[in-house]
Amino acid sequence: MLTFKTFFLTEGGNVFSTTGRIAREDVLPTVRNLEQITGLSLVDNMLGSTGKAADSGDIDLVVDAKSTNKAVLENKLQAYWKQHSVDTIGTKKSGISVHFLSPVWNTQNEVTGKYVQVDFMFSDDPEYLKWFYASNEAAPFKGKDRNILLSAIAKNKGYSLSINGLINRDTKQVISKNPDEIAKLIFNKKATSNDLNNIQSITRKLIWIYGADKAKEIVKDAEETTGHNFI
Repeated sequence: MLTFKTFFLTEGGNVFSTTGRIAREDVLPTVRNLEQITGLSLVDNMLGSTGKAADSGDIDLVVDAKSTNKAVLENKLQAYWKQHSVDTIGTKKSGISVHFLSPVWNTQNEVTGKYVQVDFMFSDDPEYLKWFYASNEAAPFKGKDRNILLSAIAKNKGYSLSINGLINRDTKQVISKNPDEIAKLIFNKKATSNDLNNIQSITRKLIWIYGADKAKEIVKDAEETTGHNFI
């Protein structure tokens, strides 16, 4: 059985050896070109800190699984590489994602000669995934720290929280993908999705409900996993 820490630290990472970081100003022109390649609406489907941070190690995009599938998308992405390279395949699949070795375009819509990993993440509920991967943190925290913290709080109430929604840990049944409902279930009936926006709002609500000592106990796993002190 995976421990709380192992579960979170085995996800993510780069799958291509030739990619680098992408500057914030190059994200939008790159995503717009990816829209042309894939025929998908992507600019409004960027996840996490994509396009927000000064630079990013990859570009995360959510794809509505009801509108296409991984095989169709992979064929379109491979068609691009067949036009531009003899040897490079440029795609890989893992879990819910199709990974793409993408050229970087700059603000003049020019190919820069650099490459960035793009993760197309398939979901039947894109709005939930955008909420789950929201990045509203200030340094030293990151969006993933928020999710690890939320998962520790959910565990305290007998749930697990993941890209699949809020799940009953015993029955494995998906309980909700509605942020307001999730807030009420892991906090109390007066909680709303605003209480889940970032680490500051989460810890404020947690301390208000339980007090500092109990709150510290609830987030112990999250603190050990991230190396941060939340309370």
